[in-house]
Amino acid sequence: MDLKRIKDKIHWELNLEREFYQERKCGYSFVIDVYEGRPFLALYRMTLNYSSTTPLDIQPPVEMMVRALIPQAGAVIHYGLYHIDSSIRNWIEENTS
Repeated sequence: MDLKRIKDKIHWELNLEREFYQERKCGYSFVIDVYEGRPFLALYRMTLNYSSTTPLDIQPPVEMMVRALIPQAGAVIHYGLYHIDSSIRNWIEENTS
């Protein structure tokens, strides 16, 4: 993924719990998707009427994603999507060009 192309449209501070209860932002973010029972880092595309996830071609270590999920344990987030943490954000910025 070429992060430079979408850099100005990334919402790093996305709040998944409030996403549909406030004015809808269009653009991109990153989430940890565990819908299929295994965590993977995904690009989260937000449009006016819907959102979608696409797994990144390269993935951070699973242990890094699990560490980001632990503080969110017990949180019920829509469709198995969870927030990234600062270590994953740093990984994204360092490993995607």
